[in-house]
Amino acid sequence: MAPTKTLAKLANRLARHQTTGIVVLDSQASRTAALEATPIADVWGIGRRLAPRLLEAGVTTAAQLAALPESWVRRQLGGVVGVRLWRELRGEACLTWHPTDDDTMGPTRHSVTYTRSFGQAQRTQVVVAEAIATFTARAAEKLRRHELSAHLLTVLLGTDRFAAHAGPATRTTVEHLAFATQDTGDLLRAARRGLTQLYRPGAAYVRAGILLSGLEPQGQPQLDLFGAADPARLARQQQLMATLDSLNRKFGRETVRYAATSPAAAVWAGRSAFRTPAYTTNWDDLWQVRAS
Repeated sequence: MAPTKTLAKLANRLARHQTTGIVVLDSQASRTAALEATPIADVWGIGRRLAPRLLEAGVTTAAQLAALPESWVRRQLGGVVGVRLWRELRGEACLTWHPTDDDTMGPTRHSVTYTRSFGQAQRTQVVVAEAIATFTARAAEKLRRHELSAHLLTVLLGTDRFAAHAGPATRTTVEHLAFATQDTGDLLRAARRGLTQLYRPGAAYVRAGILLSGLEPQGQPQLDLFGAADPARLARQQQLMATLDSLNRKFGRETVRYAATSPAAAVWAGRSAFRTPAYTTNWDDLWQVRAS
């Protein structure tokens, strides 16, 4: 723990060499001691290119770098970027932890993925379709949680890569959506089309997944050049999805779900023979002591 991101990285490095406790740089004395104990090459942001230059200049520790004049740092470490690092080492926060008012979207997310391996190989199309629908619904929940919409939906099906068969073990198909959407119903229809193209009768599938990409911020869709969006329909979809998510947050996941999806105890669900017993949360896992 530290007042700046660079110092927190430094504290994390020091904590790895301790057997107990944590590292908290909450005072000038603790920060100075940490800087003196950190070689210049181990400072987050220095890298292989800058470390030799600093060593040639006689700067061997983070403390020595922090003690240098700002003008020297600006000249030798690349201007604004170097000065920002220097100020962070001196306890002045320059790197944000969370999105600011000028950057409300935060880091750009490029895709949303939901993939799982089956507990046992599945050959029935209905079962595989239920799994794909369930993964699509959960990926759509992630989209809405991050306030994003998707233009592309990729369906993935995988067979045992160690089994003898012709062709690749993993096959995919991509569905292009006319409008970016976060509506579970629209995404389920696209996933069903993709599965129809991808499914091979008789194949034993051991995993499946959904990848949503071509992401855009909610409320800022890229419209189709030759089509027109229906504002009333979009408003109804948004209200329906908001209600769906609200009910599931309040009463538990999958309290309300699409009929195409599977319940939690589906036949395709993964199985774990060596799962750690939940002694503190499950009565059935508690040991019983009986008098002989």
